[in-house]
Amino acid sequence: IETKPISFIEGDANLIKFSKIDFLLDDNMDLAITSDGFLNLAYGKTNLIQAAKLKVLTVAGSLLFDPQYGGGADVGDSVADIDLNVLISNLSKSFANDPRYENPSSIDLTLTA
Repeated sequence: IETKPISFIEGDANLIKFSKIDFLLDDNMDLAITSDGFLNLAYGKTNLIQAAKLKVLTVAGSLLFDPQYGGGADVGDSVADIDLNVLISNLSKSFANDPRYENPSSIDLTLTA
């Protein structure tokens, strides 16, 4: 496989290499596509933040090839059925398994009905 540098990406090359490059998602977690059809990219700090959001929003065990990914509760779950300790454990594992992040020293979650 031959790879070529993406010449239009500007910024700290080491940060971009460390953070990786992915498709940019909008606030609704849909692909951020411009009106002329350009698919935007997330890199650097933007991709680190986006990756963290995806970990929080993805239900643990919902990805077939990466069952340790994620930690969020599923839409429609009853607050009575959610165990905060399990959510915190799942999120800690998800971040620890990604070399871009350190294992969080603490995670605070509050459930509201």
